Amino acid sequence: MGIERRIDQRIGSEIPAEAECAFGPSPYVTITNISRDGLQLEGNGQLVEMRPAVHGTPLELTVHFGLSGQPVHFHCRAMYRQALDNDRSRLGLRILSADPVSSARLQDFVSDHRFI
Repeated sequence: MGIERRIDQRIGSEIPAEAECAFGPSPYVTITNISRDGLQLEGNGQLVEMRPAVHGTPLELTVHFGLSGQPVHFHCRAMYRQALDNDRSRLGLRILSADPVSSARLQDFVSDHRFI
């Protein structure tokens, strides 16, 4: 995974979510910051165990959570992984695609919140 920074500023958050990939666990995580083009997740050992479908390819996953009381779903690519302690890690994601409703809800959320 190469390091690539998000273009848009990030909004600090503590949004519960589920991260789903083709192989391995689908852990419950916390979105610790969010922007128009990316998410940062934190979670336990199950987040560390997530692997790409094909060895040597980027890890891609779908993240499900709620914004303003409504469900949203984003297909993302992992850009970095960082160990926090023995059983916790952080994953930086770039949003690759979303349905039109999820995209609109994200844009509204970002517009309505103050940047950190």
